[in-house]
Amino acid sequence: MRGTCKLGLVLVLVLVGAAAWAAGTVQGTVNNTDGDPISGALIRVLGTQQRTTTDVDGSYSVAVPAGTFRVAVIAPGFNGAESTVTVTEGGSATADFTLTFARTQFGEKVTVLGSRSGRTAIETPVPVDVLSSEDMEETGQTETSRKIQYLAPSFNHSTSTISDGTDIVRPSTLRGLGPDQTLVLLNGKRRHNSALIHVNGSIGRGTAGVDLNAIPSSAIDNVEVLRDGAAAQYGSDAIAGVLNLQLKRDTGVTHIDLNAGQHYEGDGETVQASINRGFDVGGGFVNVTLEYRDRAWTNRAGLDPRQIFNFLEQTFGSPQLTDSDGDGFCDSKGGGATCTPDPRESTYNRLNHRYGDAESTNRYLFLNSEIPFGDGWDFYAFGGISKREGESAGFNRLPGQSRTNILVHPEGHLPRINTTVDDDSIAAGVKKSFGAWTFDAGVTNGNNKFNFFISNSANTSMGLGSPREADAGTLQFGQAMLNVDLYGATSIGETPVGLAFGVEYREDSYDIEAGETASYIDGGTPDQFGGTAPAGIQVFPGFRPTNEVNEARDNVAVYGDVEFDIGERFLLGLAARFEDYSDFGNNVSGKVATRVELTEAVALRASASTGFRAPSLHQSHFNNISTQFVDVMGT
Repeated sequence: MRGTCKLGLVLVLVLVGAAAWAAGTVQGTVNNTDGDPISGALIRVLGTQQRTTTDVDGSYSVAVPAGTFRVAVIAPGFNGAESTVTVTEGGSATADFTLTFARTQFGEKVTVLGSRSGRTAIETPVPVDVLSSEDMEETGQTETSRKIQYLAPSFNHSTSTISDGTDIVRPSTLRGLGPDQTLVLLNGKRRHNSALIHVNGSIGRGTAGVDLNAIPSSAIDNVEVLRDGAAAQYGSDAIAGVLNLQLKRDTGVTHIDLNAGQHYEGDGETVQASINRGFDVGGGFVNVTLEYRDRAWTNRAGLDPRQIFNFLEQTFGSPQLTDSDGDGFCDSKGGGATCTPDPRESTYNRLNHRYGDAESTNRYLFLNSEIPFGDGWDFYAFGGISKREGESAGFNRLPGQSRTNILVHPEGHLPRINTTVDDDSIAAGVKKSFGAWTFDAGVTNGNNKFNFFISNSANTSMGLGSPREADAGTLQFGQAMLNVDLYGATSIGETPVGLAFGVEYREDSYDIEAGETASYIDGGTPDQFGGTAPAGIQVFPGFRPTNEVNEARDNVAVYGDVEFDIGERFLLGLAARFEDYSDFGNNVSGKVATRVELTEAVALRASASTGFRAPSLHQSHFNNISTQFVDVMGT
């Protein structure tokens, strides 16, 4: 904890020093080529965290420290522009802009991800993609993960089927690394992971990532995708990179979106409806989003060519009769009995598997707000609630298999895995600008609860006393966090320097709750052939009391980040982060990044970093019990 105390002293000293500096001002107007003012244009003082937007008359004013800076302006539908200004202590400089209309704005968007000093996407020292809400809408997709996948080639949202809980919470990967090696931020704050750990043969097996589809796409203003290792800046789970989802801040406009469609095969009917509205409140804003999405299941399985029913000569408890040589007589009877096919073979629905998307119903309520409350302080709060109900299928159980009780399911059965995912999060804090510096302190709390309910199934070992459905248990993950950050700019001579410091305290919790007794018990009844029946309800035996877990851990992190503009063509960035886990130990990660502008059209950039990944509570404590019977010949 000594390191934390030292950092706190550094923060106080920097804060006091920042407040004492005499800040200057950059001001001006933004117009189009017709001379009309452009309101809402984004003004950025590059190399600092200072930003503002133009008023109705196109004017703006932003505080900066003394030094020489580049001022950038961006407005939808216009080409961006930059101007260089020099500001003296207590003085002001003017930068007026006339923007030309544009068809596209490649690389003109400003990002703070990976470079807290705030630069346009093509000027950052590491690769960053900025995806706007307009870009995401044009993909035609309805899920947040799918929209990002269609726009960012390094991001992949995998499709899986017959993989238990992974059917409804699918893993996403960045740069081909594991789902839990990509950090997800919401408005710059860490997003909690899903309670589900992927245990089947899907992408991301053995990991628990963030459920991006728990965030409605209609609430998102833009997504920043950092395609570079950033453990030294953001934490141990940022090895593959970082996704920062920025929520909408619009006011006075109502966005209504309605979508409906289906696959060419005639299934997978999808309906989506959303409404987003922002309100002016106390000089700030409150933006609210409601969304509903329903997706029916799809099926790309073929017809089952196997013999489904035993021959009619079979009696209950006897071996299945066969006619291996095709002479019409049952081999196990020595050719003395005729193998008569069951007439149900001709009427049985042979499309008895489901291979495709799971059924999913989603409901969302999200909020984003920021309200000033005096003396330059702003209060912010954001978060939301989402509820997802899903249904997927396992492998079909045939009537002639030992895991089927034909007195319960005479024609076999296709068991269903019904899942309910409840996700909620809230973040709140305060921030204040002191000249060219910004202080931000906030708390974040998030929870994800994942329940399994099995239907159209049975516990074979309970015989006729088995229920056809059962609660198989619940997984739950929670995360609470406190952040204190200070970032801003100063100058060494005429060289702008961007600085950022921060402290983070985080608490994680993980729980496994047992299911109903019928979901896991060994009832002792033999299978239909007189052998030992498998315990637990078919397709997903429930968690037992011996599987129950209630674990927690905490983590303290300290980071520092600095960027130098050395001349007009060379950028150097340095970052370091110390983390201490209560159950894992501690680690220091570092990073160096550079960008060299060879000409106005050509630049080179490179980065090198170290990182580590502490195992999640899921990976440390998840457990379940399954029983498999293996017939070993000769024993």
